[in-house]
Amino acid sequence: MAQNQQVLAIGRDWTQITNASVTHILFQVLRGTAYIAYTVGTTAPTAEQGILYTSPKGENDLLSVLISLVGADRVWAKAATNETTTILVDHA
Repeated sequence: MAQNQQVLAIGRDWTQITNASVTHILFQVLRGTAYIAYTVGTTAPTAEQGILYTSPKGENDLLSVLISLVGADRVWAKAATNETTTILVDHA
């Protein structure tokens, strides 16, 4: 099932912003600062940090272009500060 222009509130734990395997993602940090990470499968990242994005930054591209992890199909977000981060996500 796709996330169709969903606004998600993200806290200090890794939260999957994709709800299925994807090859393309559009996301934008609407408020706050977030770490973004990519994985193969549904296991959350183990790293404390990821790629740092601040409002209003984001991406709209194929996962294979955004990350060199072969087979990456899930995208995760985590607030980089103690404030809740808001992210718009859209994928098919």
